[in-house]
Amino acid sequence: MASDFRSPAVVGVVETVAINLLSLAVVGVAAIVLLGLLIWGAKNPLIWWLLCVIGTGMGTGFLVWGLLMFHQEEQLPFGSPAMMVGAGAGFLAGSLVLLVAAIIGSCTRRR
Repeated sequence: MASDFRSPAVVGVVETVAINLLSLAVVGVAAIVLLGLLIWGAKNPLIWWLLCVIGTGMGTGFLVWGLLMFHQEEQLPFGSPAMMVGAGAGFLAGSLVLLVAAIIGSCTRRR
């Protein structure tokens, strides 16, 4: 009876559930850290400048990666090239909005 729990199907399901829970935990922690940095950036615009640099780099990387995979007609290990292009565009747009907020925040403090 104990051998039923070691069958490849059961082990595969357990590994899949563990990977999904781990990825969910990583995304949750990243979201909390990002939210904390955004709140901290309201008091210190330098944090927003740093987030802008990171977001612009990630957005450019995702855009280039997605466009190259589309051009080579290869499939990504996760998602599709269109998803990567969309994520890159989202990161770039978000970092530009954050850059404008950092500039406006630093200008209003000088007065």
